[in-house]
Amino acid sequence: MNGLRASSFLAVFALLSPVAAEPVAMRAPLSIIPDGARAQFGMAPQKPAASTVKLAPRAAARQMNRAVRAVASVPGSQADIVQIGQLGALQDAPVGLELGLGPDVWSGARLTYVAGLMSRLPVSFNLQALRVLEVRLHRGQAAAPAGTMDGMSWFGARLNRFLSLGEAGSVIALAQLTGAADTDAYVAAAVVDAHLAQRDDDSACAHPLPNNKMRGFRATKPYFLRLQIFCQMRAGQIEKVALAIELNEKSLAGHKWFRDLAYRLSLGTPLADLPFPPAQLDYLDLALVRDAQLPIPVGVSVLPRAAVPGMAADFGLPGGVQLAAARQVIGDGLVPATKFNEIATLADLETVGMQALPPANGVQNNDVELARFVRLLDGAAPSDKPRFLLMALTQAQAAGHWPVAVQILAAHLRAVAFAGHGVGQALPPLSADQLQAVTLGLVYLDDFLAVENLLANHEPVPALAGLVDFVIGVDAGTIGASTQLAALVPLEVETSDTQGSQGSQGSQGSQGSQGVQNPQNPQVAVAVPAIIQDISPRIENMPGGESDFDWAAFQQLYIAASVPAQGYLAQQVAIWQVFDPDQRSQMLPPAFAAELGLDAPTPRQQRYAKLAANGWIGDLVLALVADFGEIAPTQLSGADFAYMLNALIMIDQVPTAKKLAREVLSRHLAALQPADLVYADPNFDVPAPEFSVPDVPGSELSAPEVSVPDMSVDQPDG
Repeated sequence: MNGLRASSFLAVFALLSPVAAEPVAMRAPLSIIPDGARAQFGMAPQKPAASTVKLAPRAAARQMNRAVRAVASVPGSQADIVQIGQLGALQDAPVGLELGLGPDVWSGARLTYVAGLMSRLPVSFNLQALRVLEVRLHRGQAAAPAGTMDGMSWFGARLNRFLSLGEAGSVIALAQLTGAADTDAYVAAAVVDAHLAQRDDDSACAHPLPNNKMRGFRATKPYFLRLQIFCQMRAGQIEKVALAIELNEKSLAGHKWFRDLAYRLSLGTPLADLPFPPAQLDYLDLALVRDAQLPIPVGVSVLPRAAVPGMAADFGLPGGVQLAAARQVIGDGLVPATKFNEIATLADLETVGMQALPPANGVQNNDVELARFVRLLDGAAPSDKPRFLLMALTQAQAAGHWPVAVQILAAHLRAVAFAGHGVGQALPPLSADQLQAVTLGLVYLDDFLAVENLLANHEPVPALAGLVDFVIGVDAGTIGASTQLAALVPLEVETSDTQGSQGSQGSQGSQGSQGVQNPQNPQVAVAVPAIIQDISPRIENMPGGESDFDWAAFQQLYIAASVPAQGYLAQQVAIWQVFDPDQRSQMLPPAFAAELGLDAPTPRQQRYAKLAANGWIGDLVLALVADFGEIAPTQLSGADFAYMLNALIMIDQVPTAKKLAREVLSRHLAALQPADLVYADPNFDVPAPEFSVPDVPGSELSAPEVSVPDMSVDQPDG
């Protein structure tokens, strides 16, 4: 009887459709005794539960918005870590837009430490190689750092860092992969900011408002209130805007400028006495200004980075604002360099407003003058281009945006390098300063074919040829990395036709080739340009595997050099500590090493080596970005440079280290004066320093016959 009753109960249960089931059926019942059994035992029937009743065991009440944690893996696991957490926090699981720097970049990292470090990261970069490395880090598929933190989740912090870097597209793409915007209000706010940065106001307003069960609801409530006001303003719901502002005056107390502007726009009152805007406008502030077709407020020191590319593409803005916006983000790769040329061609440079967008890095704004040079070069005769390029790059160097100017003028630099190859009369040779300006610009662009062709068609300039050889020769140096920068073991370097393919003074002859073993795979040879002439032959001439590099002569040159040239020479020594061309770093005199700060690492430099040795890649990248991202190449000490390159090599970021070395050297060279360059030749093609008492105090020595400045020293006896 009991079996028949049970089978009948199962049959009825199986015939029930999913629609008939109450939503609370997914939770545990109030009683585990069926109604039939309750009647059999004389128990009162169970009262039906309402849909709002909190049923046992109330597991939902104990849920917490904790991020996925990384703990030790179980025996036999293929992964190094195991992630534990909730389904609601899957946005912290390994997800990314590319492979990045590997899946274990945050192995050993603590979330609280990383979150604090991210707050120190710069928005504008002087060293673009570090910016590219950080973007790869955040775009990579990697598990979140171990641990939890209050407030914003790791995924939300990651998206906000993308916004600071100007990568609005990465924010939207990552959020779509996870669906985290539906459960995390911080993520939802970042996605809305990304849409506003891309000027996609429709998508921003179509995003659903968060509910009170979402993470960060209270913290982001004022933000989404402002979003609602902005969207109502766009929709023409003026009455709702005024009412919302009046009812939520306290909630908007932290955004008085937005509140006052929106309220006055809704009532149609004048804006003449509007309070001064805050020091920093956010994406909603700019969106409201744009929708009202108002000019960008004067005096704003920093604008959101991700909004600047959209301003560069908006031809409804004044030409000066467009030019400044384009110049700011070209270096970051957010817009192509040709965008500046396009704006310069279409803008009216005679009437353009000089009150342009304040630069994010605080440098002088000469964007209109650079635009005039672009127009001038577009219509200039080939013989006049070298002169105009020298003027434009000299002015850009003084204004602080030489790297961006090089990218904008790249086509003209290459045109000068290959001039005379077409039909017609060959162009006259460039002057020494013109040749230097064009050559260094091409080196920064990594266009070594153009560099080689340019130098091959001019009389040899020993100092310039030596400088170019050294910059390009970074690839030829064998790599040795150590936590202490000592006892480096260089790899074997093979050379071919190093002497026959080059002229004695650095001119370019037939194109030889050279191979260097890859440190990650010694069987693979890396091709390097044939322009290298003096570094590799020293390897062949090394007696007994030791370097014959003349450190005494180099130190003498360093002492005689000007202060700017000493900074560059110290960076050369730093590169030799990692890309060691002929084991010269092992022979570095201890006294000279101490003078350069290479004798003992500082605690900060030791930290880089420790992070790299432990494989804490994410921590290392953020530490390098925080410490050096905003430093100009001329201000980077040789010792810090050495430990930075060494740490990058230790985590297998060889291409980044090489790119960083070239970037620092080429930009440092461009900042040197002609009188400084004579000391910076690493191949010693200039005469050795001679010490003498000048006949006339304060007289200047003529170049290039003399390679040192006037120095008053005692003459040796005899």
